[in-house]
Amino acid sequence: MALYLAIGEYIDPGPLLPPQQMAHMVEQVVLPSFEAMAKLQDEKKIVAGGVYAGERKGCFILDVASNDEVNRMLLALPFWGLLRWTVIPMQGFRERAADERKAVEAMKGMMKQP
Repeated sequence: MALYLAIGEYIDPGPLLPPQQMAHMVEQVVLPSFEAMAKLQDEKKIVAGGVYAGERKGCFILDVASNDEVNRMLLALPFWGLLRWTVIPMQGFRERAADERKAVEAMKGMMKQP
């Protein structure tokens, strides 16, 4: 499995939506998206995340097999088209520590050479 940080930021249409349409959008798109994300969290696909306090922006960490799975999961969210998405592949701490150890050993090996 691989970790990905997904950041979603609401694309504000400005004052184009009257309150009735906004309420409809929240009921039909936003709430079902949050429910789908809660289900993904129950399934351990979303490890952690949430909405930024007081903002229409949030992030979550996915633990999935591939870039394709990330793409499928985001596309399946009802509010996929209403958000600007940034997805960042992440490396786990243990894996990075192992890589750093190898790099240090390689540097030490180069210093021993005349």
